[in-house]
Amino acid sequence: MATLKPHDDGTPADETSRHSEESAIGAYKKSKVVAERLVERMIAEEGLPAVIVSPSTPIGPHDIKRRRPDG
Repeated sequence: MATLKPHDDGTPADETSRHSEESAIGAYKKSKVVAERLVERMIAEEGLPAVIVSPSTPIGPHDIKRRRPDG
């Protein structure tokens, strides 16, 4: 999710709306953008067999706002 750039009008972002290194805020997001662009170059130039996945929110056992299975 850190590499996707939200639309100004509030419509959902997808892989066509992407942050650049300059538009990403904070070291974490910048590092994700730099890494994703590197993988994209390696796919295009070296034939790296890779898939880029952009999960929206990782959820784990200690998250305080997890959704209950019943709703």
